[in-house]
Amino acid sequence: MRYYLNIGTNLGDRHDNLRRAIQALTGGTGDCMVSPVVESEPWGFASDNRFLNVGLALDSDLEPLAMLERIHDIERQLGSASHRDAHGGYVDRLVDIDIMAIDDAEGHPVTIDLPTLQVPHPHLHDRDFFLKPYHWLKSPPRPPLKWGELSFATTTGSPPLQGGFRGDYPPSSLAIAMLAELPFDPTDEQMQLIALLDRFVQHGGDRMVFLLSGYAGTGKTSIVGALVRALRARMRKCVLMAPTGRAAHIMSDYSGHPASTIHRKIYRQQRYGSDTFGLADNRHTDTLFIVDEASMIANGVGEGAIFGTGRLLDDLIAYVYSGQGCRLLLVGDTAQLPPVGTTESAALNSAVLRGYGLDVVGMTLRQTARQARESGILHNATLLRQAMDQDSLSEPRLQLDGYDDIEAVTGDVLLETISDCYDRDGIDQTIIITRSNWRATQFNAGVRNQILFRDDLLASGDLLLVAKNNYYWSEDYDKVDFIANGDVAVVRRVRGEVERRYGLRFATVVLELPDHDSTELEAKVVLDCLLSDTPALTRGQQERLFGEVMAELPGDQRARYRALKRHPYFNALQVKMGYAVTCHKAQGGQWRNVLIDMGGIAREALATMDFYRWFYTALTRATRHVYLINYSSSAEG
Repeated sequence: MRYYLNIGTNLGDRHDNLRRAIQALTGGTGDCMVSPVVESEPWGFASDNRFLNVGLALDSDLEPLAMLERIHDIERQLGSASHRDAHGGYVDRLVDIDIMAIDDAEGHPVTIDLPTLQVPHPHLHDRDFFLKPYHWLKSPPRPPLKWGELSFATTTGSPPLQGGFRGDYPPSSLAIAMLAELPFDPTDEQMQLIALLDRFVQHGGDRMVFLLSGYAGTGKTSIVGALVRALRARMRKCVLMAPTGRAAHIMSDYSGHPASTIHRKIYRQQRYGSDTFGLADNRHTDTLFIVDEASMIANGVGEGAIFGTGRLLDDLIAYVYSGQGCRLLLVGDTAQLPPVGTTESAALNSAVLRGYGLDVVGMTLRQTARQARESGILHNATLLRQAMDQDSLSEPRLQLDGYDDIEAVTGDVLLETISDCYDRDGIDQTIIITRSNWRATQFNAGVRNQILFRDDLLASGDLLLVAKNNYYWSEDYDKVDFIANGDVAVVRRVRGEVERRYGLRFATVVLELPDHDSTELEAKVVLDCLLSDTPALTRGQQERLFGEVMAELPGDQRARYRALKRHPYFNALQVKMGYAVTCHKAQGGQWRNVLIDMGGIAREALATMDFYRWFYTALTRATRHVYLINYSSSAEG
């Protein structure tokens, strides 16, 4: 028989109550069809606690009265008290499970009229929290799939990585729920990925990691978003992370679920006031950790030395797999730029992951979706990606004709083009990407002087980019773990006059941090970095600042070092103008308009993997339009 059940709760952790009830009803497998969650006001009584309800379609050999007794046992096991008070009225409850309807083996509705059980439920058609889940279960957005349709028999795409699964598994309702969450009909390759993700979530081992890579436009973001929503609808736990605040914000937008930076999730300040962060305890159980933009995960000791071991990938693996029943899904694109100073992305290398004693499964998506093929941006990104898979590289040959979302612009219309982008979509949705800090400085100065007409060195409304990690100014703000290299900041107010100290200029400003829930904080910034040609303060400037601050601090050397960590000028934010940036600084972000500076690049550099990755990464930052600056038409195919 197929039972259509409804679980309601309005006390405690309501999502966890639903999850525990589903696990109990399915014997711990979670294998049933689950409707979206419905939130509603209490029915039949007054309470400030709103209800969450979810519907289940559960196949069982139990007879109806036996199923009813099992439901009552589960309610008692979960700690739910009576659903009514001494006068027979409804009350708040931890878990309330009802049988809405039953179908027999042939799919015919079952009718029961007993003092203890009435089927269909007498209020099935007059309570929305019954009716909506029931209708969804009876007519899901997509028909149930047969296993043959979710097989690995397709010849398109690349085969899954070796390892992991043994035996044949029928698809669970998770696969069906993922399909229901997709806004398009999946390709054969995407169906293959859904089947593999279903197996990974339902049957993966404790030391298994899933590695999902793919071209731009292959739908990996859409499928990951569908997976997250399907997991949440089934009360399965997941945690979303990304290397930067900007990437986490984008991940949260496409999945509909909160996401944080990796650093914020896995590290904890060792003690109050300390400038070092240790690896946190992973207190999650049976949780899938999903990390997007994994190509950006570094594993070398640099600016991150104060975090854990200083090797982010090592710490991420250690954190996730220290939790009971926890596993990791890494999502990225090997064609993007690897972390600074490296030639490949360690987090997307299956051999590196196996070195941690992990069983690696996964897939690389190569088949672009129909919508992607209609985009000039994604079409040309695919051409670059395909060229990178060849044994040798030549100068890229782009195809611009016939597409209205990618075009070349000349110098005589550049200012007008940038201004139009600002007027149409806003400054925050437009970025210029270039190859060097020197060229970024030239573009930033041009934008401020000739488009925004700002004469002051720093003005309200200016867009800034943080040039170096800073742990001082975020201490009093819960939503900001630290201000990271590459974070965007918007100047809201400039307080007082410019201060000249230690051979540098400082200003006190109020900044808004869009990648940290638009938190506003007050900080001192170093003005000398704003339009300099170097990534941050030069070594000479940093040494002078250190020396002169230390010289004026009282006490012995140890006391002065402690005071240095609390010194507002030594810890001033190093920032640059953020209208034009290098590609590494743009990585992990998305803008409606991206202007790519093709000038100043030696001809011989155009046929290198470094250039291809730079160009591919820059191109795929755009969601609506790409403008190629200083582009040679001879490079068109």
